[in-house]
Amino acid sequence: MAKSCCSQTINFTDKLIFMKKHYTLATTVATLLISISLFAQDMVPKMPVYEIFSSSTCPPCRPANEHLTPLFEHYKGELAIVKYQVNWPGAGDPYFTSEVGSRRSSYSVNSVPSVFRNAEGILATNFD
Repeated sequence: MAKSCCSQTINFTDKLIFMKKHYTLATTVATLLISISLFAQDMVPKMPVYEIFSSSTCPPCRPANEHLTPLFEHYKGELAIVKYQVNWPGAGDPYFTSEVGSRRSSYSVNSVPSVFRNAEGILATNFD
C-alpha cells in the first residue's frame, strides 16, 4: 500500500503499525500509573489532621498545651498534629515564621489557642 507523493514514498502500513505500538505502550503506562496510584491510596491509612495555633507569649496557651499533649500522645500514630506558633498577643514568638502568618490568615485565626481538625475549626478556648 505504498503511495507516491512528490519525491517521497509513504508506507501507510508501517506508519499504522508504528502508531499502534505507541498507542499500546501509552495505554499500558497509563493503566500501570493508575493502578499504582490506587494501590498507594489503599496502603496509606487516612488519619485526622489537627492544626494548633499557639504562642509562647499567650498565657492561656500553656494550659491548652498541657491538656492536649497527653491526649495526642495517647493517640500517637492515629492522627497527625501540626503546631503553628503565632507572633501575638505578646511581643513576638521566636518560633514564628511568615508561612505561619499565611496559614493563620487562610484560617482567619484571631485568637490563640485555636484548634482545627481536618481544616474545620473546633471551639476549644477554655483549657483550665
